[in-house]
Amino acid sequence: MLGRRRALATLFGGVVGLTACTPGSADEAAGGAVDETSPDTIPSGADDYNANIPPIEGRDPELHAVRRLTFGSTSADVERVRSMGLNAWLDEQLDPDSLETNELEERLLDAVPELGQDTTTVLADFRASGNAQRLATALPSATLYRHVHSPAQLHERMVEFWSDHFNTPQTNPPSSAARIAMDREVFRPYALGRFDDLLVATAQSPAMLLYLDNFQSAVGAINENYARELLELHTVGIDGGYNEADIVATARLLTGWAFNRELEFMFRPARHDRAHVSILGWDRPNVGTPLEHGVSFLRHLAQLPQTARFVSRKLAVRFVADDPSDGIVNAMADAWLANDSEIGPVIRAMVTHADFADAPPKFNRPWDFMVQSLRSMQAEIDPEFGPRLGSVVGMVRDLGQVPFRYASPDGYPDSAAAWLNAGGLLARWNTAIQLADPGLPVNSVLRALPEAAAGSAATQVFELFAQQLRQEPLSDDHLSLLGDLTGWGLDQVPDREALEEATPYIAFTFLAHPTALFR
Repeated sequence: MLGRRRALATLFGGVVGLTACTPGSADEAAGGAVDETSPDTIPSGADDYNANIPPIEGRDPELHAVRRLTFGSTSADVERVRSMGLNAWLDEQLDPDSLETNELEERLLDAVPELGQDTTTVLADFRASGNAQRLATALPSATLYRHVHSPAQLHERMVEFWSDHFNTPQTNPPSSAARIAMDREVFRPYALGRFDDLLVATAQSPAMLLYLDNFQSAVGAINENYARELLELHTVGIDGGYNEADIVATARLLTGWAFNRELEFMFRPARHDRAHVSILGWDRPNVGTPLEHGVSFLRHLAQLPQTARFVSRKLAVRFVADDPSDGIVNAMADAWLANDSEIGPVIRAMVTHADFADAPPKFNRPWDFMVQSLRSMQAEIDPEFGPRLGSVVGMVRDLGQVPFRYASPDGYPDSAAAWLNAGGLLARWNTAIQLADPGLPVNSVLRALPEAAAGSAATQVFELFAQQLRQEPLSDDHLSLLGDLTGWGLDQVPDREALEEATPYIAFTFLAHPTALFR
């Protein structure tokens, strides 16, 4: 065991001694946990850890694109992009309707019927059953299933991006029910469409009206919460040229936007402030209805250069780098303005810019880390896992990024500075231990790898794991580490029992390796 501990310590570049969290067997891998009280398990710092980030030189461009634009590369994804070519694959991903997702969505609806039900029905079922857990886990369950299994990976990435950009958390049964409808009726239809359509749809979503209190705003008693976040977070950004008077005028313009008892959007004319307003180059017209005026202003905001640049920069942060260059942001903003805020051309401008190919390693958020691991393992997730698959739910909670639970309107942070810390790394290593257990209650390729590797020399065994879990050749250092870890000579042919016993160790090195924590 000591040799294995030393080998795994080497894996992390001397940053941490993993004496408390190395899997000794499948059982230990399932239940083992890092002893956070032990001084030997505390990383010495992010600077040391950053020494292990993957290099840019010699990076496979197709593999790089798949890792950035999906929730994790799989062998099938990489084969597809290489056979089609990157441009054709990107065309396909930008057209999710061309991808076969019907069977996946039908299975989801069978398992989680709330996804297709109107808000009134969802809440009535909840009141009849009192099953708050089912309602709270319906959308996270569907989200995990889609992220792991959907072929429309870029579409799912963009649904997640907009969910963060227009963050509306689930805090109680009504907000959970409204958030399910928002996902179905707002983010999924408009994820790769025009931003102005998306902006209007979010403003009229009962989930947003509830969360930022705009349903309460009325003439003589305005509520500025939504107006402030609309300008600061959703459109022009804090440096977008607006002032406090613009926030007040926006709040007045959007009075009367509310919902009925069925939690459906409605406009209440009696609550609307009809005064003239002038905001960021937009003047209230003398023709049209007050509701049309509000929609017109939102579309004006969506087309402003400040909005194009602010949102394009957020997209570049998500897909390219924590601090993207002005060059790539400007190219994306130009595509935004030239295409009436349509998102597809913006994504294409980003991917075809030189900065995308040369992007520095991007540290995965916790959710990305877990889903990437599940995808690389070809895990088969039950769409109705929420009430039953406690170990996976626990992983999400322990990693600190439970979907739709972030309280602040700015959404979960998207930089290494927010996530690269001692506690976060320990949680990821513990998660990798659990995922490396072939007995995890999801079917994964780890159960089949010992049989697939039978009769092969150790070097070929390790390469088989590398191709499955990372889709790239082993480095010499990793190969040497695996030899030390297993005690096998590189030309040795391990027997089936040895393969079974070593699988959790080998898989753990790929799932928890510093390079696996970056995209």
